[in-house]
Amino acid sequence: MVVDVAIGLVLLYLLIALFCTAIQEWLAQIFNLRARHLQAAVKVLLGGTTQGNADAQAVLGHPLFKVLSLTSSKSFGPRDPAYVPARNFAEALVARLKALVPAAAAVAGAAPAAAPLTVATLKQAVNNVGDAQLKQSLMALLERAERSAATAEAQIRSAFDEIERWYDAAMDHASGWYKRKVRWFLLLIAGVLTVIMNADSVQVALRLAEDSDLRSRVSALAEQTAPPGSDEEKQLAKLRDELGQQLAGSNALNAFGALPVGWGVCKDEKGVRSQRNCYPTGTVQDYATAAKLFGLFLTALLAALGAPFWFGLLQQVNAIRSAGPKPTSSTAGTS
Repeated sequence: MVVDVAIGLVLLYLLIALFCTAIQEWLAQIFNLRARHLQAAVKVLLGGTTQGNADAQAVLGHPLFKVLSLTSSKSFGPRDPAYVPARNFAEALVARLKALVPAAAAVAGAAPAAAPLTVATLKQAVNNVGDAQLKQSLMALLERAERSAATAEAQIRSAFDEIERWYDAAMDHASGWYKRKVRWFLLLIAGVLTVIMNADSVQVALRLAEDSDLRSRVSALAEQTAPPGSDEEKQLAKLRDELGQQLAGSNALNAFGALPVGWGVCKDEKGVRSQRNCYPTGTVQDYATAAKLFGLFLTALLAALGAPFWFGLLQQVNAIRSAGPKPTSSTAGTS
């Protein structure tokens, strides 16, 4: 019984986590959050702040960035790219530095046309960069490229490689920051969904513990949701698509199957229609209220751990259950 109750709770957290992910992805697409995050990361990398500077604006406005913008019939105009390859960034940044080469050449007293694109020339252009931190970073990258190769052509290739690695490292850091921000956002969504669906961990556990038929139905749903040995990425993608369709059709509760969630309507002993699982009257009201709030909070907190975590755990618990004896139904052994 304990394993079956655990399966039911893990399935509950998995389904809510999937709903949270679907809603978060939907909101991120509507508000173009990933593209905004990318732009902010590039501005910080090139200007030190999210406000950016002339260098950041020039790179973000480069055709190699704009060509990745998407235009959708469901959106208002073109959407900025949510991902830019490191090579595109390096080309756009070098193009920005090329624009500073004439100024550097003029300071040196040479004609712009007489200044070929070499690491030495780029270093002269970097001196015209306004941001001191960016100037220091680029100078370090170019000096490293200059030391790594003997010929000018090889040094330029090495300079591109250094810029790409610098960009990738910055994007890895920005991605971690975005994931931490999304985790808090998922917790907020999980809290709202938990209350709307009345997904009370305490209530679900008690119902599963007292009803063997319910445990059997929930366990069967869990095996269909996370079959042991199934591919996690493909199965989660399939589940997200199915839940997305149910969200669009306002049939979200159908995804929870036999799980005892929802605010169904019932009648109390006086025949008055009221919300099911409402707080009882009398001296136990405070305890029931505390248990309800704790159950809802626990569900939201655990669901925010994410669908991949709960899917992997559900697969493991399903495997344990499959290896053990099959549970008997409530009608078994009766005469």
